[in-house]
Amino acid sequence: VRGKDCATIEEALSDALMETISFYDYKEDYYHGFVAGMLGGMGTHLVKSNRESGMGRPDIALVPRRIRGTTVILIECKTADSVGGLEAAADEALAQIDRKRYEEGWRAEGYQNFIHYGFAFYKKDVLVKTA
Repeated sequence: VRGKDCATIEEALSDALMETISFYDYKEDYYHGFVAGMLGGMGTHLVKSNRESGMGRPDIALVPRRIRGTTVILIECKTADSVGGLEAAADEALAQIDRKRYEEGWRAEGYQNFIHYGFAFYKKDVLVKTA
């Protein structure tokens, strides 16, 4: 994942969902594991799943191997009850990152740059938003 290109992320996730899962696999923890697994082979970042930070645990944190001048990517996954609910679910994911202060633990380690992503899923559809 580079930069804030939500459309590219959506396309990659949607393609992978279409090729791999049943639309019966639509619980939040399933999508969380699916995304963490896809990101695991990146090599440029460590994938941290449910690591405590701030007042909770972000679903996924992509943490660079070095601190100075790098960016931590925080991802929160949500499910929607319908295609029409994707926007609200992605907004809630982003709000949760802020509300639970997920940056705090990483800031304490010296990281200063962050990108937040809210991933919202409805069956095999995905909407990605960033802040």
